[in-house]
Amino acid sequence: MSEKIRVWDLPVRVFHWRLASSFAVAYLVGESDSLRNLHVVLGYTATGLILFRVVWGFVGSQFARFSSFAFSPGAAIGYLRSLAAARAGTVQVISVAIIHPGASAETHTEDVLEFRKGPNGRFAHHVT
Repeated sequence: MSEKIRVWDLPVRVFHWRLASSFAVAYLVGESDSLRNLHVVLGYTATGLILFRVVWGFVGSQFARFSSFAFSPGAAIGYLRSLAAARAGTVQVISVAIIHPGASAETHTEDVLEFRKGPNGRFAHHVT
């Protein structure tokens, strides 16, 4: 049981590490004017690496090919759409809470006092 099982081939592993390091270094030097050329070169490097990975996903080894992924592209897109719908619902709730203060948990004292003066004020005894 000490046998190692490698799922990704060497080109994919090198791609992952180079992409991660290119992104990290480009992020770190992104605000530096003196290192602007390095930032640009790393951006082109990341783009080239991604293009390589797309090509390798079609012509690479068995485990590097997109066809061997656990989920089809259609299933992955469906999953992302479900996440987008859930996130859209969250954004809607937060927007309502920001736009309409009465919908949020925080109620202004003046509003409560004004409400108590009205015809339904007797129902506001528990609101402070």
